[in-house]
Amino acid sequence: MKILQWSMTIPKMNQRAFLKCSREEISSTWKKFGCIKYELLKVENKPLVGKTVLEQDRFIERLYFGDSFNIPSFFEKIRKSPKAWKLSRKYEGKFGAHGIELRILISPFSSEAREKIAREKNNGSAAGGGAARQLRAPRSGAS
Repeated sequence: MKILQWSMTIPKMNQRAFLKCSREEISSTWKKFGCIKYELLKVENKPLVGKTVLEQDRFIERLYFGDSFNIPSFFEKIRKSPKAWKLSRKYEGKFGAHGIELRILISPFSSEAREKIAREKNNGSAAGGGAARQLRAPRSGAS
């Protein structure tokens, strides 16, 4: 499974409108472009990985896609669709989103990840074992 994950800060005064738009428009629009599942989470008073402060008014939006989905094609289709492009611009314009970060996540259980692990495992064993061995120091007093 492939996941596009955005994290962003939405000002308190815009959060209600953002949540309403998410339920009524955002989720269904992204599903038209190949998204299997849409998820929106709010982070409050929690540290995020890589951050040194507790987050306030931070949202995490995740779009889930199948293993074989071509992520660049998603962005290309969004740019070509006037409705979807306008919606994508609302985040910063209408809702005042800032501090936006995008991560592309690939599940380790996806078929692509399993194949890559298998290839690396096979390449390692062909090159001389691949598996690391822990060596013990000789016992004191042993001859």
